[in-house]
Amino acid sequence: MSDISIVIPARNAAATLADALRSVLVAAEVAEVIVVDDGSTDGTARIAEQIHDPRIRVIPGPRSGIAAALNAGLAAVTQPFVARCDADDLYPPDRLTWQRAWLDTQPGFIAVSGGFATMFSDGTHAADLACAGEAREVTQQLLHGKPVTHLCSWLIRTEAVTRMGGARVWFISAEDLDLQFRLAEIGRIWHVPQVAYFYRLNDGSITNSSSRAFIAFFDEQARRFAAERRADGKDSLQLGHPPATPSPVKTSDEISTAADKAIGHIVSAAWNEFQAGRKGFAYRRLHSVLRKRPFSLTLWRHVLILNVKHLKRLIF
Repeated sequence: MSDISIVIPARNAAATLADALRSVLVAAEVAEVIVVDDGSTDGTARIAEQIHDPRIRVIPGPRSGIAAALNAGLAAVTQPFVARCDADDLYPPDRLTWQRAWLDTQPGFIAVSGGFATMFSDGTHAADLACAGEAREVTQQLLHGKPVTHLCSWLIRTEAVTRMGGARVWFISAEDLDLQFRLAEIGRIWHVPQVAYFYRLNDGSITNSSSRAFIAFFDEQARRFAAERRADGKDSLQLGHPPATPSPVKTSDEISTAADKAIGHIVSAAWNEFQAGRKGFAYRRLHSVLRKRPFSLTLWRHVLILNVKHLKRLIF
């Protein structure tokens, strides 16, 4: 049955949009793909139109940030299930099939999420995240401001998103965290720890082009607002007095790239493998990327630390 809408907010995404579209159009469950062309100047809309699939609709965006663009797409949805895909990312081919089947058998849940894999900008795999443990309900975790995975790995009942009013446009970043926490307040969420999304780390994204303090501010506010709603029923944003936002401008000591972030994900995943006793996986994970990034001091440092810790365990 084709009853899923995919919303793709897009701004100057001509280089990657075609691949993103093809990855979601593979699924027979997809009834429509709504591309929100949010003020592009590189022919993004033309790329979508050239695919010639009747399921694709291109609509103009409000040019007021990612949350507003997402809301424009959500307002155009006509199907009972909805998922988001960013314009430079990809879906695995079977993802919507198993998520749709799961929700069909679980009417008490409003959404099912999955893990995700991060990629370097060239598509090289970096790390799998939110893929550990057993399939489980994560509603309580989200209610306490603890995100599990990327919003783009979720398949959601459209009625739930509509009831929440979509994303909140005050959030320049972390609008996805805020939406996850708010959705958990009105329904149950299930998580399946297998890759449901391929997330490309891109130097042009807001998380890589803005200061760490700016990004951390919105992440923290999403958590604080969740705590306020838990304690008092409403948060500061709903009451009309949100905090002032910091500057998004990076300082000289904050200059980093998407590749740096990807390496951070790889290191984190390797340490998770090491802590779980899968030392061979940990070493292979680091060495596979060292072949592509042989001059990364961060990677070499963690390889050395892993070796030292392994030797200590053997000796003592």
